[in-house]
Amino acid sequence: MIQLKQTVWVPCYPLSQNQIGFGAIIKIFETEEGQAFEFLDEINGGIRIGFTKDIIAKPTGRMMGQYAKAKNELELVFKDKKK
Repeated sequence: MIQLKQTVWVPCYPLSQNQIGFGAIIKIFETEEGQAFEFLDEINGGIRIGFTKDIIAKPTGRMMGQYAKAKNELELVFKDKKK
C-alpha cells in the first residue's frame, strides 16, 4: 500500500533519460492498468507517473549513484545562486 509523501523508486512515464525516478508521491489514482501515482522526480526533475506494481523495493548501487549525482548538481546550482 502506498501513501502520499512516501518516497519511491520506480520506472517513470513519460520515459526520461534515466528511465528510473525517485521521489515523493503527490497524487494516487486508478487506471485501466492498475493503481498509479504522480511523484516529484528528484533525479530527472519534474512530475512523473509511476505504477504501484512497478515500485522498486531495493535500489541498485547505480540507482543510488544517479540520485547522489542529481542531488550534488542541485546543491551546486543553489551554491552558485547564493554568490
